[in-house]
Amino acid sequence: MDDSVKSYLEQYQLTPDTWAYLKKKQGMFIDGQWVSEATAYTDVVEPSTGGKLTQLPIGSAADVDRAVAAARREFDGGAWSKLMPLERERLLFKLADLLEQNAQQLGELESIDVGKSLGIAIEVDVQSAIDNIRYFAGWSSKIEGRHVTPAALPGERVAFTRKEAVGVVGC
Repeated sequence: MDDSVKSYLEQYQLTPDTWAYLKKKQGMFIDGQWVSEATAYTDVVEPSTGGKLTQLPIGSAADVDRAVAAARREFDGGAWSKLMPLERERLLFKLADLLEQNAQQLGELESIDVGKSLGIAIEVDVQSAIDNIRYFAGWSSKIEGRHVTPAALPGERVAFTRKEAVGVVGC
């Protein structure tokens, strides 16, 4: 972190957790663990001073391949694929609860990163993420297919849809 950014941020009462996060070397979360080494990093610039706030790793093609392979293993036979819909719903609600418990730090990081007020960052950005996770968590136990009677041979045939996840992507 540049000294100009540090002195600028000292006027705000950031939580110790936010300061600790900004000072530590950032990594990528791949295959259930933090990978701290990357071949390249990019600066995160604090918008009001133009100074370097922190650095984030730039994932390589090999990093994406590792992450996709790990996700594919989980998708094909990992714990998440075996969970019943209500268990998935409970876990997503737990994630939303964790975001809510950490809303202050998340809001501080968002506020610093994009230069918006802390109140808006918490009330709009963080709360929207929490609300969206809770909304979609509820759908985990409500996704269903449907039965239809085909126009040809009514009464003799039944057609149905079955909703299934299609797989893993790297973005």
